[in-house]
Amino acid sequence: MYHFPRGRIEKEYHRLVGYAKTNVLKPGEKQELKILFDGKTIASFFEDANAWIVETGKYGLWIGNNSANLKLEVFYKCEPGCSSGADAETGGVG
Repeated sequence: MYHFPRGRIEKEYHRLVGYAKTNVLKPGEKQELKILFDGKTIASFFEDANAWIVETGKYGLWIGNNSANLKLEVFYKCEPGCSSGADAETGGVG
């Protein structure tokens, strides 16, 4: 799972924030995975404040089997105080 940070702090385009591996699946078979991440995972270092922060704003979560094959699954909005943590779940992966 990749997250798509945008804001006033310069940072990478995508950041790997979590991953999980399915069992060996037969064609057409699905397995549900749950991937959790917290505020520390999405924080960026803000030099002006000399601190790690999670910027407020809109974030996207991209899911895929590699970084070249990603699909935007959901946007979430980080309000002030959201750095306490976040989680996302992926549905049937096949």
